[in-house]
Amino acid sequence: MRTIPTFGALLALSTAALAQDLSEVQTPSEPLVLQSRGSFFVGGESVERTPTQLSTIFGPPPAEGGHITVNQMYVEFMVPAEVTGVPVVMLHGATLLPLEATPDLSGHVAVFLGFPIWGGSLPAPMRSFLSEADLAGKTVLPFITHGGFGADDAMVEVRRLASNADFAEPFILECDQERDNLNALREWLSDVTASIPL
Repeated sequence: MRTIPTFGALLALSTAALAQDLSEVQTPSEPLVLQSRGSFFVGGESVERTPTQLSTIFGPPPAEGGHITVNQMYVEFMVPAEVTGVPVVMLHGATLLPLEATPDLSGHVAVFLGFPIWGGSLPAPMRSFLSEADLAGKTVLPFITHGGFGADDAMVEVRRLASNADFAEPFILECDQERDNLNALREWLSDVTASIPL
């Protein structure tokens, strides 16, 4: 028996299992004194964008297009004056995050896969989900939101991580245009749900 896909199944991927309870946080007896503090970027590639892609909700598009840098990591560091233990390194973004659970999708024919673009790329929770979930032979219906710079290569990465799935044409929404986006989303849902075999 085939099951009608559920929308909420993939929209809330959680890493709550790793969270520390606020009551467990200890206040240090002395303030932390730093030897140094700074930041740097790792990796990245320059991509060309049109004036419309470079525009924001706060003003008109620039007269000419330009370049933005995507697929990079921004790193901030703090070095304490007195080192008393091993270094602590915290990463987010393009890394994999351990998930609390991966849903069992064995009874589903189609999976709606929704995610935002984070820093020009696929968000870490979705990357982790796609690395763990079995989407073999399922129809995957991606819908993606972005803040104006487009979906970049996110679908290339999605297809790489779930290479055994069948993909519908992705639905890509630019943020800050809610009413138009809602109407476009309703139209897309009507089209794709009519094509799902039940």
